[in-house]
Amino acid sequence: MGSSGEGQHPLEALYQVRDELQRATAVQKKADLAKQDLPSYGWALQSVIDSLGDLVGTLASQVDEFDRERLYQRALQDHPYEVIDHALEYLSYLRRSLNVAIEDAKGYRVRAEDVHENVRDESRGGTAE
Repeated sequence: MGSSGEGQHPLEALYQVRDELQRATAVQKKADLAKQDLPSYGWALQSVIDSLGDLVGTLASQVDEFDRERLYQRALQDHPYEVIDHALEYLSYLRRSLNVAIEDAKGYRVRAEDVHENVRDESRGGTAE
């Protein structure tokens, strides 16, 4: 596993990330949430979603740079322009959804920090006034 990822196909790296997220989910199901650092999950979720958004943006840029005329000449379909435009449209929808998810992760993180602070104060025997 100690490879740097250079020379690895981007899809392989993406599938590895997916597999690691599935493993993290399986471990989390068995974890004692009371012993977890809840705000850290918010930061982690936010950064994962942000990275996924970067990938979507990169794909959209690459798809948008297709030579549509050459594609049209070589296409087997009737409307290759529409195919590219629809692909870009869906990538745009996905990016907007990820932007909303990032804001949701930020909102979770802020609330989790409040919970974390309250629990820490209670465990110290302090009272908030």
